[in-house]
Amino acid sequence: GALTQVRPAPLSCISVAFVLDVILRAYDSIISTKVGINMQIDEGGHQISASIADLLGEFISNYTMTLAKLDGARLSEFVNKVFGPELIKSHKSRSVVLFYNSVASALDTIASNDASLLDIDPVNIQSTIRSMRATFSSG
Repeated sequence: GALTQVRPAPLSCISVAFVLDVILRAYDSIISTKVGINMQIDEGGHQISASIADLLGEFISNYTMTLAKLDGARLSEFVNKVFGPELIKSHKSRSVVLFYNSVASALDTIASNDASLLDIDPVNIQSTIRSMRATFSSG
């Protein structure tokens, strides 16, 4: 039969729950081991080293920007969960910081390009600040 061409799925089809419950937990699991976070990738016949942290950070930033463009309700859900107290309590600090930095970077980009895409509740901002202070003061 004819070969079908494989096409990538859009980021918008990935649920917030999948990102937080599967991808973040998988990263937690990786950093809990002694194998490290670098992997070897074959690209065009050449072996290159890639950091899982860098790749995940880029993915999270792109995911955040995609949600901002396409689905404000899911963006709000994602941001509230990333900066909420549950994420801090249930994940490794390295994972939380990676998610914080990636989402914050994306939100900064979004705000500088089109602030109307962000509908931020002041109560959530205060809660986020308290959560971040608790995380960084705990080491």
